[in-house]
Amino acid sequence: MTQKTPPKPGPTHPDVFILKALFLDMPTGGTLSYDDAAKSLGLSGSAEIFRRRADTARKQLIAEQAATIVCVRGDGFLRETPLQTIERTRQSTRPSIRRKARSIGRQLAGIDPGELSTDQRSEYFTERTVNNVVYVACSGATRKNILASTQQSNAVLPMAKALDALGGRVA
Repeated sequence: MTQKTPPKPGPTHPDVFILKALFLDMPTGGTLSYDDAAKSLGLSGSAEIFRRRADTARKQLIAEQAATIVCVRGDGFLRETPLQTIERTRQSTRPSIRRKARSIGRQLAGIDPGELSTDQRSEYFTERTVNNVVYVACSGATRKNILASTQQSNAVLPMAKALDALGGRVA
């Protein structure tokens, strides 16, 4: 009988350590098929328990800053190179965050603050402000400003300088 819900968090399962070792043995930019990874655990590549353990192993490696392992549909696990990770996040993550912020902004704009209590109004204005900052921070223009600043400093910008890169665009 299979378990219908994932188990409650507890000690890390030994299979996770095996998968982490397999992932770390992969060459950077290399792939490992789902079936080959699952066979090392005596499981099927389509088994739900295998997917959960592989996901845990991948999350732990990211948390440990040891490797970035992503799933490639129909291919297997890919140990990304730093450039692949940058390209993937640049092309998908930031634009999707911006789209989500635009959608939320439109929803929040439809609220009449006059209908809210004083505390609720403060909460509303806070949400609008944070959402606006996220929306502007994810724009292409802000990215170019930050790129220019990081090229000069060759490091991650401190928050104050990053806010300066927004260029007073947040109102």
